Amino acid sequence: MRKIIVKGQTFDEIPTRVPVKMHMYAKALAFALNQNLRQSYIEMTEKFLREKPWETGLKWRQTKGLSQTLTESAGRQATGWMQINMRVTPEQGADLTRIAQSADISMSSVTYTILYWWTWYVYPPAYERERRAKLQAQRSGGSKA
Repeated sequence: MRKIIVKGQTFDEIPTRVPVKMHMYAKALAFALNQNLRQSYIEMTEKFLREKPWETGLKWRQTKGLSQTLTESAGRQATGWMQINMRVTPEQGADLTRIAQSADISMSSVTYTILYWWTWYVYPPAYERERRAKLQAQRSGGSKA
């Protein structure tokens, strides 16, 4: 993590790796919420820190590598992951550092988990909302019979 200054504001920049599709969806969400990615990262981190979903069952997500050795990649496609830099407030950065240390995980995994939680639980894609609704309907309809 490093400190950076953007337009006179100080941020903590945390490099992480995420699936490309997740990053594209996070960008679309930011646009739909009338935010830029920096604003979105700060909002999702604030909500994550406030709600503490890891205390109610959310598992920490491990990041994957961006590349493979020639032997590992023989006959396989690229990993589909990309590096991003999440910018959060210094206060959030300090909180995330404490969480990473207490959970004994990397900062990269903490920030990936935040993005995963935001894009899969807080704002799941339409196809996932539909899948969950169908499953719920089956459960409630099946229990009446």
